[in-house]
Amino acid sequence: MTKYDDGSTVKQLFKDLVPSPTLLLTYPMFMANARLLVYKDPELMAMRKVQKIRMPLVLHKMKDIKHVYGVAALYRGADVNILHSCAKVFLKYPLTSCDVGPKKKAAYRYAVEFITYPLLLATARIAVYGQDPILDCGLQQCFEETVK
Repeated sequence: MTKYDDGSTVKQLFKDLVPSPTLLLTYPMFMANARLLVYKDPELMAMRKVQKIRMPLVLHKMKDIKHVYGVAALYRGADVNILHSCAKVFLKYPLTSCDVGPKKKAAYRYAVEFITYPLLLATARIAVYGQDPILDCGLQQCFEETVK
């Protein structure tokens, strides 16, 4: 704790560490969108053009993933996403208790993003390749491939 810290920043740190409940809704959409971007499904696109699909492609892909792999597959990689969020909060915490100029603050924020970006990419890799039995990759393998 610094001389400027009155305990409120520690409370705010713990509040920021708790994942948002909206993650339960947004993460499956992120995961389905990532799979759509990597795996171009020609049948799905053809059905979309003929107007056999009335719902957005991302929601249709979420429905397919749930049907084929189960509900748990919609949240594959969410733990790494939460780890990424917590790492960002912890790395940004020292900046909240210091009186720093705006240029140094911006540089520090970019440094935090640069450091935590491999975790975000690992999240996307786990979401995309996680259900494939050949390309199935865990956190360590995805993180190593991302850093390379």
